[in-house]
Amino acid sequence: MVERATMSQMQSGRGSSEICIIGPSFDFQPDGVTWVRQNLRSDVGGSCRCR
Repeated sequence: MVERATMSQMQSGRGSSEICIIGPSFDFQPDGVTWVRQNLRSDVGGSCRCR
């Protein structure tokens, strides 16, 4: 998921789900989507794992 929420907003919206921050911060959502596709070789919404 590419999202522009703060960590506390993500935690309150997801309950006990694990949250991983992968990659840099972007001001423009499509830039984040492009980064995911190029660096994680996945599409937004695809599976990922925290390591």
